[in-house]
Amino acid sequence: MKLRSFIAGAIALVLSAALAHAQVSPGTSPLSGSKGGTGNAFMQFTGPATSIKTYTLPNASDTLAALGTIQTWTGAQSFTDGKLILLGSSSGAGTLKAPAAASTYVWTLPAATGTLVDLALAQTLTNKTLTSPILTTPALGTPSALVLTNATGLPLSGHTSQAAYTFVGNNTGSSAAPTAVDIAALTTKGSPAAGDYVILSDQAASGAWKKATVSSVGSAGSVSSIAGNTGAFTLSNGITNSTNDIRLSLNSAVLSAQPSNPGGTSSGTAVMMGLGVTTCRFTPTYSSRVEFEIFGDVTNGAAGTVTVRIAFGTGAGPANGAAASGTTFGSVLAPSISGSSDVKVFKNGGIVTGLTPSTTYWFDIQLSTSTNTANLLALTCNAKEIL
Repeated sequence: MKLRSFIAGAIALVLSAALAHAQVSPGTSPLSGSKGGTGNAFMQFTGPATSIKTYTLPNASDTLAALGTIQTWTGAQSFTDGKLILLGSSSGAGTLKAPAAASTYVWTLPAATGTLVDLALAQTLTNKTLTSPILTTPALGTPSALVLTNATGLPLSGHTSQAAYTFVGNNTGSSAAPTAVDIAALTTKGSPAAGDYVILSDQAASGAWKKATVSSVGSAGSVSSIAGNTGAFTLSNGITNSTNDIRLSLNSAVLSAQPSNPGGTSSGTAVMMGLGVTTCRFTPTYSSRVEFEIFGDVTNGAAGTVTVRIAFGTGAGPANGAAASGTTFGSVLAPSISGSSDVKVFKNGGIVTGLTPSTTYWFDIQLSTSTNTANLLALTCNAKEIL
């Protein structure tokens, strides 16, 4: 019995020494990391109980990713299957998940340190080049530079305010940014050419803007030319106007005078009566055509034939009894006088053309008789311009 007890005690001593050698300073429960424990009484691992599973941990102290929470990756990650997408969340962090479809998706990440864009949040982009992005009601803020070459639908209200009554355009000889153009400040062209353009609003086309040449505008709704003449016209020779009404000025020259009875003549050859020295003188205002006439009584001291003819000229009128001169016109009157008491009424005259306005003309009677002495009495000389 003593031997059996001794052997049992020896075995117990050996086992006790082995346990003591296996766990020196065992500490308290749970086991520490150096003892293969978790160091946390509130952590455990679950998994299939049918076989042993092996997980390879990194040879560094770090934080393990939990699938049920949003992860913040502070180091570069490598996913070899290429089936990962980055989904946004309200927290601004990202969760990496595989797409539901079986297709393989490939994303190319920039070869630089930066921040990925969370499409669910407002973003501040610095020096980013976006290729064909689709932005849904983005708030871009105030960018330092923005190129809108292919932008459409820009509202007029979004443009910079311009000065009153100005056009916005490029009024230079080369490519330039459009600016506000004030028509009143433009350089004036004193004499526009016929081919110069003006802009107008076509009321026949709902006010559409169109262009027209200066010549077409000048002739629109007005007379383009008169007798083939264009340009500015002046009014002369008795023509005047009131606004657009062209009319006769009715200031044509007229004459009606009663010269004194001139001295008679017994000459068988026509001589002048001197009526054009002071009385029968006329200056047309604008016309080259004048109607002259002289009428009165003619007598003779005895029975005979008297010849009466009218003439005109320029300069000083010929004196009474002077030789016949000037240009004759009208008919030659040859009244037959029966005796000294016989009186014949005469009227001689006509229209003279080719005269010069503002030039003074005399007109007179050339008188002759076949016998005795012929006289002119109760004379009246008239003259008037005609068109």
